[in-house]
Amino acid sequence: MPEDAARLAATLQAVAQTAQQAAPLVSSLETALRERVAEMRAFEFEERDAITTECKRAADALAKASDALAKLWSPLRDGLLAATTSRFVRDQIAEVSAGHEAES
Repeated sequence: MPEDAARLAATLQAVAQTAQQAAPLVSSLETALRERVAEMRAFEFEERDAITTECKRAADALAKASDALAKLWSPLRDGLLAATTSRFVRDQIAEVSAGHEAES
């Protein structure tokens, strides 16, 4: 049981680290796409509207991803990691206790 709590804590820590590392990369990609859309406005070519539409759509999706990463990272940074691990251990102990009581 303690090893399960340790694995959970390590997994949550990895999620937090991944979110923290990915957030600036995703934000940079969004910014770069929006800049390219602005640059393309200076050119007239047949596919421009289709390309800029897809670039905007991708940039909007990246903005949503960036927001999601921030929402994921914040609670883990703010102590949710310890609280979740503690709750997990408490629930595991309760399950074991209930199983022992049922056997009695």
